[in-house]
Amino acid sequence: MNMVAYIPSESVKFVLQQDGGMLLDLSNGHFYGLNPTSALLWNALIGGTDPEELTENLSAETGADPQIVKADVTRLVQDLCERGLLSPEGE
Repeated sequence: MNMVAYIPSESVKFVLQQDGGMLLDLSNGHFYGLNPTSALLWNALIGGTDPEELTENLSAETGADPQIVKADVTRLVQDLCERGLLSPEGE
């Protein structure tokens, strides 16, 4: 398994809320809302959990189809990276 760790941008602040979370990018003033699952994934990613491990854990916990979960996790990680909110460690 190819482990990938992610780190948040230095300009990003995260606030956990009852109904999810909010990301604020201080470099441009943009807010991004995260639903509860995305907020959980954000915390796991910045805590060092690899996306593949996240997929396995979430599939096991929810009983959801692993392929669908993998596609959703991949899409979230790509979106966060494309917006400059998250990046692979070492890049």
